[in-house]
Amino acid sequence: METQMWQDYCLNSGNVFLGNDINLISSGEDAFPLIIKKVKAARKFIFIEVYSFSDDHIGRAFGDMLAKKVRQGVKVYIIYDSIGSLSTGGNFFKKMRREGIKVKEYHQAVPWKPHWNLFKRDHRKLLCIDGETAFIGGFNISEYYAPKSMGGRGWKDVVAEIKGDIVSAIEKEFLSSWERCRGLKEDLHGLNAGEKSGFNNGTMPASIVSASGIRDRMSIRRSYKYAIEKAKEYIFITNAYFLPDKIIYRKLIKAAKKGVDIRIITPFNTDHPYVRWASWALYSSKAEFTRYGLPKGDGVSVRCLKD
Repeated sequence: METQMWQDYCLNSGNVFLGNDINLISSGEDAFPLIIKKVKAARKFIFIEVYSFSDDHIGRAFGDMLAKKVRQGVKVYIIYDSIGSLSTGGNFFKKMRREGIKVKEYHQAVPWKPHWNLFKRDHRKLLCIDGETAFIGGFNISEYYAPKSMGGRGWKDVVAEIKGDIVSAIEKEFLSSWERCRGLKEDLHGLNAGEKSGFNNGTMPASIVSASGIRDRMSIRRSYKYAIEKAKEYIFITNAYFLPDKIIYRKLIKAAKKGVDIRIITPFNTDHPYVRWASWALYSSKAEFTRYGLPKGDGVSVRCLKD
């Protein structure tokens, strides 16, 4: 019965991994110390893919920790986004390379180049360790994203600590990004990354989707659309930048009219105020949406998180 339940909402049931343990961590106060603990315990390799890796006290401390792991014989590979890390000077990453850390830049910023696409960015935030553990969430390596106890802004983010079969699929996503980035070719085959370890006895099914194209079977957008269409009882959404396109918007309204309980949490304070204004305009000017309350009629409940 449970198998049938999740299959009903999965666009591609063949992309599901069954043996997993997933720990949802609801705050950076808990996530950052755990991430640091796991990195310090790494024995074979560390994969890091982030939008922003900053030259600040958090970034430098993290870089020093990774350099120490290299000296211990651990292989460390980092992908950072060119625009997301634009304020980080090149010398910061050169120092990492001198210390033995393998670093690649995603889609180097060259706006003067014909057909260069500013919006082709890498917003992934993932960390893979030893083929055993992976972290996925909203974290970047920056004091801006760190918890308040570490001198950061304390943004509300959910991080997933993952163990089990799906870790190999997450590693493959990193390896795919690594191959697409310019730079020296590194032979990563000896790490056995992307191969199922079979060490975990978890029972939670999980599927990985990625922003790899609208038509792709693993597309995030297509997976969301499919799950919304299949919803029978409720749809709960927490989103930092709630700006659905017309298709997703109409799917949510259609689901609400069928009696599906739809509740959306958006931030009151945000790092992109113009996104908040656009989001508020969406549900404050439409009869289908009600703000700060429960649905009215065929509405969608939207609440703003102030903390």
